[in-house]
Amino acid sequence: MKKFIALFIVLSSLMISSPAFAAGEQPLQMALNKQYEPGNSLIKEVDNNSREALQAILDKTSTLSDQMISLKARIIIFTHNSALGDNSRKLDAIFKRNFLVKFLIGPDYKKLKDSDAITKQNSARIDQLKKLSEEIKAADGKFDQSVILEKINVLEQQNLKLINYVNKEEKRFSLFGWLVKLFY
Repeated sequence: MKKFIALFIVLSSLMISSPAFAAGEQPLQMALNKQYEPGNSLIKEVDNNSREALQAILDKTSTLSDQMISLKARIIIFTHNSALGDNSRKLDAIFKRNFLVKFLIGPDYKKLKDSDAITKQNSARIDQLKKLSEEIKAADGKFDQSVILEKINVLEQQNLKLINYVNKEEKRFSLFGWLVKLFY
């Protein structure tokens, strides 16, 4: 217990001598003065845009004469859709975390790590959709794949927004976040 108190005093004294205090503002006050980040609306926007793109791809591939390619597309789309829901819940929980808790110990690093893994899996699924669009082109030369490619680009952009959001949350300032990161 004495070691913990000594460690707390040392860390507190280091924080007081930090540039944030030297500038005349306390870290908590600096964090409170930041503008509201639209994380929740960003998550909803990404979720809605991605689901619309997936639906458009599903509608377009369901008209294919090759049922095997159509089945592959459905499998990729449904797993991507399921992952979007999981990721949205995790990111929403990260966004809704109490501000003081975020300031003291940082965001929920486990959920950030899980969300990062999901976005990487989504990138792999997007690559699978690209390969599938090439298979469609090879199987049916008359098929207009411009809609599919356009929607794949939308999915890539939305996934990039999620990756940027996760990276921004990971880099967020917190007093003892470095300590919490050691366990994740």
